[in-house]
Amino acid sequence: MASTTKATGSGHLMWPEGMNVESIHNDLFVVIEHALRVLSWQENLTSDECPPSWMWHLDWEIETWFKKIQSERDSKYGGNKNKTIDEDDGGMWEENVYFERMKESL
Repeated sequence: MASTTKATGSGHLMWPEGMNVESIHNDLFVVIEHALRVLSWQENLTSDECPPSWMWHLDWEIETWFKKIQSERDSKYGGNKNKTIDEDDGGMWEENVYFERMKESL
């Protein structure tokens, strides 16, 4: 049901008949939001990165899980979230032939 709601972009399909976003109960809103979050994990993460279902409702476990996943990705792909290229700090930019041609056409 959550995937249909997400695909159509119509959250009102999950609300009881005759209700709107202003009249639905907060608990129902939280449940729908949670379902869409889990669906997003399943759509965007590999099966080994998706958190196990027992921890879906435990925020502190989810935070720990995704920190572990980020660490694994950084070590696997050589990423470092603290490393950025900043032109003001002496970051080097290399211009190429295509860039030069674009500048000439301006």
